[in-house]
Amino acid sequence: MPRITHPEYLHLSSSDPLLPLDNGKSSAYCVGDMTSNELRSALGELGMDQRQLAGYLRVTEGAVSRWVNGEREIPGPICKLVEMALAELEATR
Repeated sequence: MPRITHPEYLHLSSSDPLLPLDNGKSSAYCVGDMTSNELRSALGELGMDQRQLAGYLRVTEGAVSRWVNGEREIPGPICKLVEMALAELEATR
């Protein structure tokens, strides 16, 4: 599994300010550009299942499941970490 230091912005608490999104809803994170299909593909490329990705990202398995199934938008910092892991994997090939 690629090793990436977890950025501090993944450890936001519920007391952190919410950032408004264009759709008028609020989220603790800005929304990234990764689709559920792209995340599912990334899991395969990284050789990880949803449980492993949840542990790696320090989020719940339910969160990963909702992202993969397209039930929730994937937070921008999560997209960035997955992209970084893919880039590291590609660099080692």
